[in-house]
Amino acid sequence: EDEAAAAGRLVGALHAHAETFRWPDELQMALVPPADRLLHAADALTTALDAADDRARLCDVVAAVADRTSAAGNGPEEIGPVHGDLRLRRLRRAAGEAGVLGFGNCRTGSFADDLSVLWSDLGGREATPALRAALLDGYASVRRAPRATPDELEAFASLRCLEGAARLVVDARTRRGVPAEVVEQVGREIRRAADALPL
Repeated sequence: EDEAAAAGRLVGALHAHAETFRWPDELQMALVPPADRLLHAADALTTALDAADDRARLCDVVAAVADRTSAAGNGPEEIGPVHGDLRLRRLRRAAGEAGVLGFGNCRTGSFADDLSVLWSDLGGREATPALRAALLDGYASVRRAPRATPDELEAFASLRCLEGAARLVVDARTRRGVPAEVVEQVGREIRRAADALPL
């Protein structure tokens, strides 16, 4: 729990610093709304899926993610420069505080979307509720937490799963076709996204 709270403080500090940018004048990268990201991912994935049940599951996930991310806040307290890939494996801890590696995916985005990656990484454990509460408490100790509900954080995490699966498809296509193992992996990612959301 201490590490989750330290991670929350780190993300809160990153986002608090991001609020110092004059919005939107100093943000050089355009914000791609979650709905546009979702459509792009769904288009790539639909073409790779042969099984009707996988396509149906994808449609259900897309609808749930669209519904839950549509309420994402707008404005400097909700959107700004974000890390883009805040995973537990990128965090380093020393003297009770966390640091982060890998700023190559920085972009303009939703603070809730950025936080959702760590939220998702803390899932699937016996102590998940306590760890997630510590993450949000650590964040809130530095700056006001995004208005996102747990369902919305899960939806952003599911959007990330879909985008990762879509990248697999696009990368495979550049190598002349989508092999069966990529289609299987895409199916697993869609199921993972579906499992994170109560559909």
